[in-house]
Amino acid sequence: MNKELLMLTTLWYKIVSLDHHKDRDCHFHITETWSYGANPTYSIEHNGYIGNEIDKIGFSTRYNAIKYLILHLKINIFDLIEHAKDTITNSEGYHESDLYNAKQILEYTKELEL
Repeated sequence: MNKELLMLTTLWYKIVSLDHHKDRDCHFHITETWSYGANPTYSIEHNGYIGNEIDKIGFSTRYNAIKYLILHLKINIFDLIEHAKDTITNSEGYHESDLYNAKQILEYTKELEL
């Protein structure tokens, strides 16, 4: 599972690096919280400009938090793939750099099964 997460975060970095991005677009956080003598809870945070933000609290295991983060990345990458396809299909009005980025996204993700 960690291998899949590493692959997805690497791919995410390649995709968001095609365009102007802030450093925080490439950071995802899983936090373990111990409170009141209870079992720990895990929360996920991604506070980027690109993709949907995550602020999920209360996963009972780190495993479940990682599973959610993997799903989140897949959904966001899928959305970027669909946008890239639409950009290429309806290319009129797009700048050459937008078309280049769309083609790169499709190239980076061509073997990805979402």
